[in-house]
Amino acid sequence: KRILASLETIKRKLKSLEMLKEKYYSLLSKETSADYSNYQKKNIVISCGGGTPLREENVAEMKKNGKVILLTAKPETILKRVKNNHDRPLLENNKNVEYIRDMMDKRYPKYEAAADITIHTDNKTIFEICEEIIAKARGAAESPVAQS
Repeated sequence: KRILASLETIKRKLKSLEMLKEKYYSLLSKETSADYSNYQKKNIVISCGGGTPLREENVAEMKKNGKVILLTAKPETILKRVKNNHDRPLLENNKNVEYIRDMMDKRYPKYEAAADITIHTDNKTIFEICEEIIAKARGAAESPVAQS
């Protein structure tokens, strides 16, 4: 009984640590997005972390400096792409389709609201994705209507 109680305590503490880690990365992304305004050059790409568009002030900073392009993929595709990557703290111990799908479902409404352009990247080469980004970005520059 005592061991079970200890395991439950450990589970609660681990969950708290995960929540703190997510809040930390969210705050860090807020600071990073404020730095976007320092970029005065044209035709540059700023790649942000997945938590950055979850805060409205980050989205406002990004939109002040250009178009926000959302790259999407199925959870299975994302898992293939990140399975050997250790630079994604929220996925480090959660590299499975179910976790990725759940995270995407929670974040997607904010991602979609932030995006001026959406590119589906499944089964495309990097070159094809870049070509599509360029084409849609040029079209978005000519028209205020969002591209998808």
